[in-house]
Amino acid sequence: MSKLLRNSTRSCSIFRQRIVVLPALTFFWSAVILTGRILVAGALIPVAAQTINSCTNSVAVPDPEDANLVADCNVLLAAKDTLRGTASLNWSTTIPISQWDGVTVSRSRVTSLRLSDKKLTGRIPAQLGNLSNLQRLVLSENNLTGDIPAELGNLSNLESLDLSHNDLTGEIPAVLGNLSNLVLLGISENNLTGEIPATLGNLSNLKSWLALSHNDLTGEIPAALGTLSNLVLLDLSHNDLTGSIPAALGNLSNLEWLLLSDNQLTDEIPAELGNLSLLTELWLNNNQLRGSIPAQLGNLSNLQGLYLYDNQLTGSIPAQLGNLSNLQRLSFRHNQLTGSIPTELGSLSQLQWLSFSHNQLRGSIPSALGNLSALQHLYLYDNQLTGSIPAQLGNLSALQQLYLSNNGLTGSIPAQLGNLSNLQHLVLYNNQLTGSIPAQLGNLSNLQHLLLYDNQLTGSIPAALGNLSLLTGLWLQNNQLTGSIPAQLGNLSNLQHLVLYNNGLTGSIPAALGKLTNLTRLEFQSNQLMDTIPAQLGNLSNLQHLLLNDNQLTGSIPAQLGNLSNLQRLVLNNNQLTGSIPSELGNFSLLTELWLNNNQLTGSIPSVLGNLSALQQLYLSNNGLTGTIPAALGQLTNLTRLEFQSNQLMGTIPSALGNLSLLTVLWLQNNQLTGSIPAELGSLSQ
Repeated sequence: MSKLLRNSTRSCSIFRQRIVVLPALTFFWSAVILTGRILVAGALIPVAAQTINSCTNSVAVPDPEDANLVADCNVLLAAKDTLRGTASLNWSTTIPISQWDGVTVSRSRVTSLRLSDKKLTGRIPAQLGNLSNLQRLVLSENNLTGDIPAELGNLSNLESLDLSHNDLTGEIPAVLGNLSNLVLLGISENNLTGEIPATLGNLSNLKSWLALSHNDLTGEIPAALGTLSNLVLLDLSHNDLTGSIPAALGNLSNLEWLLLSDNQLTDEIPAELGNLSLLTELWLNNNQLRGSIPAQLGNLSNLQGLYLYDNQLTGSIPAQLGNLSNLQRLSFRHNQLTGSIPTELGSLSQLQWLSFSHNQLRGSIPSALGNLSALQHLYLYDNQLTGSIPAQLGNLSALQQLYLSNNGLTGSIPAQLGNLSNLQHLVLYNNQLTGSIPAQLGNLSNLQHLLLYDNQLTGSIPAALGNLSLLTGLWLQNNQLTGSIPAQLGNLSNLQHLVLYNNGLTGSIPAALGKLTNLTRLEFQSNQLMDTIPAQLGNLSNLQHLLLNDNQLTGSIPAQLGNLSNLQRLVLNNNQLTGSIPSELGNFSLLTELWLNNNQLTGSIPSVLGNLSALQQLYLSNNGLTGTIPAALGQLTNLTRLEFQSNQLMGTIPSALGNLSLLTVLWLQNNQLTGSIPAELGSLSQ
């Protein structure tokens, strides 16, 4: 045995010796030269076991004197199965190593291993730490599992290490801080835990990026990262980091991206971040930051994106932010900011996105915001803003979304808003706006949503709104609108929601609305509408909610309404409807509510209403209905309320009503019912 070992050490390449000890067993010995050292390993294996291929004198490395490349080749062969898992790699002694998947050879050494998006399912082999000349190791976008081997810290020549987008677990090895030549470190999109090693602050050459986002990292951000003076991007977002933002990060003089969003960071935003003169993106959103916004952020002259939303910031918005001449996106929503909106923000000529919603801002909307010629999105809703809507907002020719809802705005809607030809959403609800709806809004050819409800608007609905061919939602409820519903609204072929309830509208329901085949909600209740229900409404095949209650409608219920196969709520109560209940109403397989009470309906209750298997509430009270209560109603097993009081119903109470196990209210009083109360009703425990 000792002789065999001595012979092995004299070898200059991989070789094998087999010594037969027993008929069924063989000792397998292998000696490998790696970086000038001989490694010897022994293993007891079955005779039939397959020997490991050597790179010596093979197609992979034709020159047996190329010891370093032979050593690198054997490292990769030994690592192959661990790394690939179920994936395929062409690493073989029958293929030149320079043609192996992802392998780059330079000056007889493996210098780069790029296997991004190769569907690898194994683990990162510790043997890769022996590739002493490796400069780039890219294993991103795979399904690798397990820990990051500490042996990677031996790769003293490594410049790029990208392990992002895998399923790696465990902690980040502190020894990665030994990689003094590292320019790029990416470990984002994994399942790493533990703290960020302070030793990463030793990576003085780190230049491109340090990306650790979308993991489960905890603890504080090491102040030592503030020494990485060459760093361009620092991304620690989407982790569980706590504590404060280190003021030392303000020393990163070359930093362009600072992404710390979606953590649990607390305390104040360091004023030192205002020193990052090259910074273009600052993302601190979705944390628990407190205190005021530092005025020093106004020094970041290259800043394009400033995201501080979803924190607990207080105080006012610094006027100095008006100096950020390159700013394109500014979002402070969901904080506790007070004070007024600085007029100086009107100087941000590049601004495309301005979101201050869900704060406690007061005062008026500065007319200077009308100077923001590049603005596409303006969100000021859910504040305490007062005063009128500046007419100057009509100058924002690029504006696509204008949200001013849930404030205390007064005055009229400026007609100039009709100039916003690119506007898609106009949302002004829940203010104290008065005056009429400007007809000029009919010029907004790209408008999709018009929400003006919960104001004090008066006058009629402009017929010009019928020009809004892309409109999907028109919400005008809870105002003081008068006049008739324009027939031109029937031209809105894309309309899905038409909500006009609780106004003072008069006249008839236009038959032209029957052309709105995409409509899902038609709600006209609590107006003063008259005349009959148009039979054409039966063409609205996508309608889910038809609410016409509390008007002065007359005539019969159109049988064509039975065609509304998607209807869930039919509410016609508190009108002056006459005639019988159409049997076609029994076609509604999705109907949950049927309200016909407080009308002048006559005739019997159609037994086909027992087919309404989804029905939960059935109101027929205060009519002139006659005949008996259909036993088929006992099939309505989802029914919770059945109210037939104050009619002229006769006969006995069907015992089948005892099947309605979910029933909570059964009102049959003030009729002409006879017979005894069915014992089955005693089982209605609800």
